[in-house]
Amino acid sequence: MLALSGDPHTALFEQLSSPVASGAVPLSSAVIDAMRDLATGRKDGTGSEAKKRLDDARLAFQNDRLARQVTSTAPFRERLALFWSNHFSVTARKGGVGPLAFAMEREAILPHVTGKFIDLARAAILHPAMLIYLDLASAVGPQSERGGQRKRGLNENLAREILELHTLGVDGGYTQDDIKALAAILTGWRVNYGRRDQNQGVADYGFDLPSHQPGAKTLLGTTIADGGEDETEAALKLIVGRPATARFIATKLVRHFVADDPPPAAVETIAATFVDSQGDLMKVYGALLGLDASWRDPLAKFKTPWDLAISTCRAFDTTDVFRSSRHLEGVLRQMGQQSFDAPSPAGWPDRTEAWLGPSALLLRIALAERAAQLMAARTDVAALFENTIGVVASSSSRDIVLGAGSSEEAVTLLLASPEFQRR
Repeated sequence: MLALSGDPHTALFEQLSSPVASGAVPLSSAVIDAMRDLATGRKDGTGSEAKKRLDDARLAFQNDRLARQVTSTAPFRERLALFWSNHFSVTARKGGVGPLAFAMEREAILPHVTGKFIDLARAAILHPAMLIYLDLASAVGPQSERGGQRKRGLNENLAREILELHTLGVDGGYTQDDIKALAAILTGWRVNYGRRDQNQGVADYGFDLPSHQPGAKTLLGTTIADGGEDETEAALKLIVGRPATARFIATKLVRHFVADDPPPAAVETIAATFVDSQGDLMKVYGALLGLDASWRDPLAKFKTPWDLAISTCRAFDTTDVFRSSRHLEGVLRQMGQQSFDAPSPAGWPDRTEAWLGPSALLLRIALAERAAQLMAARTDVAALFENTIGVVASSSSRDIVLGAGSSEEAVTLLLASPEFQRR
């Protein structure tokens, strides 16, 4: 378990300078080969065999993520990786995306968590998983060289979500014409399949000029000159530099780290830092940690099912809390947050009401009971209490947990307590 000492602001910020891990668990070449086959639509054997291979790939990446986040000495960095993975959400449920969605966090998010927002956005938006998920990989410009050869034309899905979900926000001042212009600018990006380093993934992206819509485009009142793939860079710089993007990103960060209903003053502070630093995420995080509101209520946010799984494992300093990978998969599915399977491009919800209800609460209690059955015999309850909720626990919770009739009952009550269920 990670022990923080000294000034918590400094301790958290120092975690961001730790080396970027490519992943805790190397993926076998067999898993990579299976992922490539699935991503390219090649099927060997029956449909059930193909599904099993996809499930195996999902479990391999889930295990990698679990091990990385449970053992990490930089959990704040991992928290940010989860935030940005959800911000640039893709889902494995769409055909052709699955295996690529598993790799996206490693390839596009983790390397850019502490860099410039524009670099993070570029890596996520052009990742093969995103290109397929939001249908850009098959789009062509109607007046392009290939436009006359194919029935497919512009597809606005990715352009719309870039503006609505990734940058400006739904009230960010763009129009349908801007969506069309951005869709035209993005034409030409393609997924390139081929073996890559086995810890990196199965596909990369490239630009196909004959598929690109030629001519200048007008985006947000600015002319983007005809320039092939360079148009994408010009468009991203334009969009990311808008004040609306700063406000939208600031709102989401404050909602995630401070409160479901972001305090306006906190949002303005983070937005101003984003603008002043030109999207330097380290400076944005520094401002976030510097907010009084970030420290005022240590239990302001309700844990998602994945948060709960990770914090339960970290409490015991082991992934043995779950009997197997499939046990964890089943728990997450029951609780409504299966790995790599967000319900929409908007990602998983970040408000308490989405995760707290009568049936959800019963599932959380059941998880606490199962974990206690597995871990109580080797647990010092008093030490566990102090190392988890001790600092924030109410006197009532302290009396209930430490006064329990058995270690198993005590561990169950601790894990099911209001303090442990929140962050």
